[in-house]
Amino acid sequence: MSSPALDALRPIPSALWQETRALAADLSTWREPVKAVLAVLLATAVSCAFHLEDNAWAALSGFLVMRTSFGESAPRGGQRMLGTLAGAALGFGLARYTSASVPLLMVTFVVVTFVCVYQSTVSVASYAWVLFGVTAAMVMTAAFASPADTIDFASTRIAEVGIGTLCGIVVSGLFELFRQPSAPPPQPLPSPGSRLTLRRLLDENWRRDHAAILAHASRAAIAVGSLPLVWRAFSITDISATAVTSFIVMIMPATVVEQEGIAAIYQRAVYRVLGCVMGGLLALLLLPLAGDSLPLYGLTLALGVGIGVHIQGGRSGLSYVGTQFCFAFIVTLVQGPGPATSITPGFQRLVGIAIGCLVLGAVVVVWPPPPVRTRRAA
Repeated sequence: MSSPALDALRPIPSALWQETRALAADLSTWREPVKAVLAVLLATAVSCAFHLEDNAWAALSGFLVMRTSFGESAPRGGQRMLGTLAGAALGFGLARYTSASVPLLMVTFVVVTFVCVYQSTVSVASYAWVLFGVTAAMVMTAAFASPADTIDFASTRIAEVGIGTLCGIVVSGLFELFRQPSAPPPQPLPSPGSRLTLRRLLDENWRRDHAAILAHASRAAIAVGSLPLVWRAFSITDISATAVTSFIVMIMPATVVEQEGIAAIYQRAVYRVLGCVMGGLLALLLLPLAGDSLPLYGLTLALGVGIGVHIQGGRSGLSYVGTQFCFAFIVTLVQGPGPATSITPGFQRLVGIAIGCLVLGAVVVVWPPPPVRTRRAA
């Protein structure tokens, strides 16, 4: 019996083998992994120097900002900072109300997630909308867990993202100095949808034309909005990963939403879980080898990031697996001002990802997308 989840798993073994062969056969493929490794190491070192609470977000920002050229990395870094600042401001402004009321937190999650998922699906500034929604959700979940620490969490998050973003842009710029001139980066494609406004939501014709994207955003909103009930039911304290997972899994271009439907959602969920399990397990295996040695710790971090970025940039269709591999690997190893001493963060992230994917999967099963559109050549 076939299912979307099994269909997403079938091509993975051969694709991973293909990436392994490419890694050994072509040394030129190491350029992008080296750039990402340097950005992560620099961001981690700077964050440690400032004694920030969670250096993983600095390291992740250095990794996520990095693109093949400075012309792509710099705008991406700008969108990351803009979304983070706006999301932290919104989350902090709403936290005083949502932290004391579960129903209000759920309603706020639904509205914020719906707007951000829709906008990130159709907007050329998609990455800014992603960070806006993710940061707002994280600040509100932090306030829900510990209201007294909200301002510290929001300010630390901004500082960590700022350090990692700046390090990523600097490393990208330095590599650009030693790169042969190339064609300018492609310009963003025109938005396949239109900006969300209250007036358009009240327009029946507009809603009909954008039904697939609106339903897609609604599923994400329901999944994230239901998470506070899950947290309370199972007494979950480390709750940020579940909200982030349900939000991120639903981010995809509008054309994918309309043409692939439920298959694309299941694929992203499967790839997210698989990548995080692979990255987390490798980090846990290598963690005892690094011990308290700073050089070995740096080499271990570089090895994992390099492998993940190679998979991310490969041609086998496993880009999202490589991204999530790096996510889990970095979060497991980068914890505080020095080598990691505990495997707990890695396990907590995996549990959070599993819960987020299960909640999202339940929503998709109850409210599945319609059959994908079929298109015939003119």
